Amino acid sequence: MIFQSRNREIAFERLVQSSIAAPVFIGTTRQRLFLRFFMSKKWYQSGLHFACKQCGRCCTGEPGYVWVCEEDIQKIASELGIARDRFEETFVKTVRGIGKTLVEFEDGDCALFDGETRKCRIYDSRPIQCRTWPFWSRNVDSQNSWKKTAKFCPGCNQGTLFAEEQIEMERKKIDI
Repeated sequence: MIFQSRNREIAFERLVQSSIAAPVFIGTTRQRLFLRFFMSKKWYQSGLHFACKQCGRCCTGEPGYVWVCEEDIQKIASELGIARDRFEETFVKTVRGIGKTLVEFEDGDCALFDGETRKCRIYDSRPIQCRTWPFWSRNVDSQNSWKKTAKFCPGCNQGTLFAEEQIEMERKKIDI
């Protein structure tokens, strides 16, 4: 969209200043650069609060995959004090040749979740997917996604303030 009048340019500037601008094509180089800078800012540029409550909600419930790499498998086996091969035979399965995931019970609960204490048995060596929760792309791609995540997870919007840069580092570790 090329600005055809001064009124449209003023309206654009107001939209940008009020932080509700939508991506549009604009005419001048100055306007393009300004919009590129503005649109590169994340909605969580001021950061997000999170403190794990170790409630186990992210470890239980609906079935899914908790992807693990070789490093995760070795760390977890060491923490549990069992041989790597035995750990993999007992707690890991291969999914359609795509990758390896932790085994879960029929109800969707992770096999490494302790139902009595409601805590993760391997919290200190949990897989990268678990360590990066809740800063997965699908949870932070919009304010609405974050609100849905916060309804599910009592640690969202609590505790430590994570800066945008920290959130981006965590988000990029695993694409979920």
